Amino acid sequence: MGPLALTATAVALAWAPCASATDFKFVPNVSVSEAYTDNVGLNSRGNERSDFVTTVAPGFSVTRDSARLQLRGSYNLQALFYANHTSGTSLSNFLDTSAHGTLIQDLLLFDARAAITQQNTSAFGPQAASNVNVTDNRVETRSYSISPYLEQRFSNVATGQLRYAHEAISSGDVHGNSSINGLGNRNTGLGNSNTDRLIATLTSGPAFRTFNWGALASTQNTRYPASDAVSQSKLSGNVGYLIGPNLRATAAGGYEKDTYVTLGDKPQGAFYNAGFVWTPSSRTNVTATVGHRFFGQTYELAINHRARLAVFNLSYNEDITSSQAQALLPQTSNTSASLNQALLASVPDPINRQRLVDNLIQSQHLPAEIATVSNALTNRYFLQKNLQASLAATGLRNTVIGSLFLTRREPQSVSATPVIIIGGSSSSLDDNSRSVGASGVWSYKLSPRTLTNANLSYTRTHSLTTDVTTNYKTARLGVTSTFQPKLDGTLELRRTLQNADLIGGDIRENAITASVRMQF
Repeated sequence: MGPLALTATAVALAWAPCASATDFKFVPNVSVSEAYTDNVGLNSRGNERSDFVTTVAPGFSVTRDSARLQLRGSYNLQALFYANHTSGTSLSNFLDTSAHGTLIQDLLLFDARAAITQQNTSAFGPQAASNVNVTDNRVETRSYSISPYLEQRFSNVATGQLRYAHEAISSGDVHGNSSINGLGNRNTGLGNSNTDRLIATLTSGPAFRTFNWGALASTQNTRYPASDAVSQSKLSGNVGYLIGPNLRATAAGGYEKDTYVTLGDKPQGAFYNAGFVWTPSSRTNVTATVGHRFFGQTYELAINHRARLAVFNLSYNEDITSSQAQALLPQTSNTSASLNQALLASVPDPINRQRLVDNLIQSQHLPAEIATVSNALTNRYFLQKNLQASLAATGLRNTVIGSLFLTRREPQSVSATPVIIIGGSSSSLDDNSRSVGASGVWSYKLSPRTLTNANLSYTRTHSLTTDVTTNYKTARLGVTSTFQPKLDGTLELRRTLQNADLIGGDIRENAITASVRMQF
């Protein structure tokens, strides 16, 4: 974990004024599980090897909701012990923490985030459902960001903000097991970067109700360990005009310049767009724009509709991005964010609503995220076109979350690293690809102490460079029972099917897991 992120969080906790016991909550926990899988290494048909895997994961969660600091974090140290493949025994870290604080009221604030997670590196390698599977397509990714900013309101005329951000991401060793697949652990070197960003914005205030305006200037520098740094800068302005009670016309324009190396035209030039914002009711919002950037015509769409206990989102966007930038952004299909919107009408207070969402996710064992495109590790910049729809609904007994996505990635920069073979596939397969996927989670409360979870997901990814296609399907069915207020147990069945146009790409796994989790 980056020392800067840890230091910033510690300073924030120490500096913040004393709060009541209800503002701060620290909860230690431990979970123990035993899993049986008939294909621990996710090997191809005929090469499967079964194993019993014991997992012990101590950790804690921490929350603080005070006037000056909102903090949410969780950490677990996961130890895995393999009955038949002792060289696969490993330790892994899981961290997810974010903070928003006020250092000087109405002037100096900050945002911070730190995360450690395990992820599949390529959509074309074996797709591990968890760390129980030992493959050469899974790495530990560490990231952090810290962003102090000045914010000033100029009466009701305008609001100005000057923000600095430092972000870092690194990928560790591949979790391969030499006794299972013969490749062993090694460092990919993909995806590592450090970024410094400066953004200045000025937006109109309530005095400009009919005609609104804004301006932005930004510059950033991203450094890589094995290639030249990349600079990106933008200068833009935007205007809006209220042409009806619920309809506003919008327009924007400016100039952008990137310095990543391409074989085509330089990634710079003027850009512009025009569109509208339509709000037929307080629960429905539609935003649409069409425009032009240096890579061609652009489109953007966002539709948000909220019912009493449900929310629906549909979005389409196009942007130049990187795997590092994607890793540092919150996922649009994040379970917490979806449930937060679904409960907006019934629980108006944001602090109480977030507490309720946290309890729902924990008590109903909901996944942190629903299906999104795999964020393959690469040092290339690419044009990403993403269409996504999501639905979240919750009631007395049922919670349903679903997601659909269609993503197209087109490489824009020259590859900064040599091709690496990961999990039997080339890391370059993900650079020019099209993915489609769907996922659904249904949680049903059988009784006050027992609930069931059903989770289905499907992803199809096609490499347009090599014409290789991989299909991934998984089904989970689980039952969770609360034995005591701070003790619960889960029994889960999982079946995974994967096929790809690669040697060894036909994979099947069946697994059963029994786990117990206790809070203190």
